[in-house]
Amino acid sequence: MPHYTFALRLLHWCTLLALLAAYGSIESRSLFELSLGQRKIVAITHVYAGMTVLIMMLSRLILRWRGARQPKEVARSGWQWLAKSGHSLLYLLFIALPLLSLTARYFRGHAWYWLGIAMPITESPHLALAKSLMSWHKDLAQVGYWLIGLHTLAALFHHVVLKDNTLRAMRLWGKS
Repeated sequence: MPHYTFALRLLHWCTLLALLAAYGSIESRSLFELSLGQRKIVAITHVYAGMTVLIMMLSRLILRWRGARQPKEVARSGWQWLAKSGHSLLYLLFIALPLLSLTARYFRGHAWYWLGIAMPITESPHLALAKSLMSWHKDLAQVGYWLIGLHTLAALFHHVVLKDNTLRAMRLWGKS
């Protein structure tokens, strides 16, 4: 049975891990009583995970634009437009969320670093805009829970109800 390309499958599962880190780190703030130092670690973890999600999603887009596609045997149904719409929303959301945060950080004007590299910031901060962008980031992040849940349910529907190869085609290793 044909699979998606290895690169797409690897990026898919690595994106999932980065999303778990991003969502898990930010949710841990409300689940546990954290010291100031621990809150900083959570915030840094969240930012690094978000940047990783952005890199993974952009890499996936590039691979798709360069011709990496799903196997022809996967998901041939009249509902294919719904799957494509769902994937488009996932891509859009998980590219938009980190970009909103990065733009908010830019307009806050506070120096910050990623992997030791100074990130660009404005010389004339616009705190109201930064706050508004972060509000959008937080609100749209809630949509991510729903999209991830629907994506998971769709994969299970393919596997359990339709009994097609969609889910097996996303395996990293092992026999199909």
